[in-house]
Amino acid sequence: MYEQNYGTTSQPAELTVVTRPLPPGPVLEGWLYRKGIMMYEKGWYKLEGGELYCTPATGDIAIRSCLGKVSGSVVTSEDRLEFTIHTEYKTKSFSFRAERVSEMASWMEACEASVDTSTR
Repeated sequence: MYEQNYGTTSQPAELTVVTRPLPPGPVLEGWLYRKGIMMYEKGWYKLEGGELYCTPATGDIAIRSCLGKVSGSVVTSEDRLEFTIHTEYKTKSFSFRAERVSEMASWMEACEASVDTSTR
């Protein structure tokens, strides 16, 4: 974003670059399976600025929704690659399943770092 100062007849105009700070915390996104009523449903999830966002598997970005600010996470089953992310929004919890151990580890680390940076 740019702001322009047109100046006056006695002073030349200046151009000032205005930057917005990046949100705190890590940015991580990828496919996860979220536990529904009967089964796990695939969706695209993004953790940015301490907020967890979801886009359905259809990929329609217009339907993206915020699930809330992350307040913690815990591995519920290492064998099945399942973990839960807790949010401050109505103190809700969301259960997920990853496809690989490395993905689950990345999400757990990002959630932990997100909570650490949001409490500073």
